Amino acid sequence: MSRETKEIKTPIDGHKVFIKTYITGREYGEIEDILYSGIKISAIADGRGAGANANLDDGSFIKKQTHKTIELLVVSVNGKTNNVLNDVLDMKKDDYLFVVDEIEKVTSDKGTDEVKKKE
Repeated sequence: MSRETKEIKTPIDGHKVFIKTYITGREYGEIEDILYSGIKISAIADGRGAGANANLDDGSFIKKQTHKTIELLVVSVNGKTNNVLNDVLDMKKDDYLFVVDEIEKVTSDKGTDEVKKKE
C-alpha cells in the first residue's frame, strides 16, 4: 500500500526528509507496546486492604518509542531510504528535534479533529 508522504526540510542543515502523513493502527500499537513493556504493575494485598503499584523502568522506553516512531514514519533522508534512523540520529541536535517534532504531530491525537470535521 502506497501512503501519502510530505517533505520537510530541517532548519539547520536543510536535510530533505520525507515522512508519512498518518500512522496506522498497527504502527500505533507497535509504539504503545514499547510503553507498556516499560511499566510494571503489581497487585498488593495486605492487612490494610488491596491496591496496585505501577513502576516505570529506567525510562529508556521513551527513547525506544522515539526511535521506533522514526523507523516507522520517516521514509527517506536526503533521498536515502535505508537506515533512516541512523541518518536522523546523526543530524545536528536542532535538526533531529525538528524531525521528532514533525513526526510527533503525525502521531498525536490531533487526528480526532479530522473525524469531527467529517461528521
